[in-house]
Amino acid sequence: IDRETARSVLLNKFGITTRYRTNIGLSRSLSRVNESFEEICICNIPVQLIDRNCQLLIDAYSGGYRYQKHKDGSHSNEPIQDHKYEDIADAHRYSIENFFFIQALDTQSEELFPNFNKPPWGWMEEGLSS
Repeated sequence: IDRETARSVLLNKFGITTRYRTNIGLSRSLSRVNESFEEICICNIPVQLIDRNCQLLIDAYSGGYRYQKHKDGSHSNEPIQDHKYEDIADAHRYSIENFFFIQALDTQSEELFPNFNKPPWGWMEEGLSS
């Protein structure tokens, strides 16, 4: 069995350095995902767009990814772990966290990649300041 990680494949075969976090925090992360659906970019387009062909993700956010409701009317603290909607919604949440909210993990990255700490939309803001 090949135990090479996705990160090592990206680095060793393609020269792509990746960053990640393990301390995202479920509650805070879910709040950020919910807020990202309401956020509008400076170009007047929603920050979060989901392609119509991503039917499983659309189904997850249309009610498949939800909290279990108890008999007393309260809800569980974590989404239902069904490994269908949960997995796709978690993968989407991780991508949002690591694309929009990750902090630089090492100082060398700034030297190698001058735009490392800029937000993905940084190029748009540069055009506005001149």
